[in-house]
Amino acid sequence: MTNPTSEADLIESAYEDQVRTIYNNLFACLQELGGVPTPGVEQQCLQHFNLGLRLARRARELALSALTAPAAPPPAPSPRHEKKRKRRTHSSNET
Repeated sequence: MTNPTSEADLIESAYEDQVRTIYNNLFACLQELGGVPTPGVEQQCLQHFNLGLRLARRARELALSALTAPAAPPPAPSPRHEKKRKRRTHSSNET
C-alpha cells in the first residue's frame, strides 16, 4: 500500500518546482525587454505568470484531493466486447 504522506510531500515538492519555473519564466520575460519594460509587454508577462500560477495551484489541489478520494471501481466490460464473444461462440456452419 502506498504512503499518502510521502505522496503529498512529492506533490508539494512538484508544486514548489513549478512555482520556481513560473517565476523564472517571468524573470526571463522581463529580462528580454532589456531592463526597460513597457507597460503592455510587462502586463503580458504578468498575465502568463498569473495563469501559470493558477494552473499550478489547481493541479496541486486536484492531486492532493486524489490522495484522499476513494478508489474508483474497475470499469465494467463494454457491450462491444460482449458482442465479440457471442460471435465467436457461433458455429460457422450455421445459416
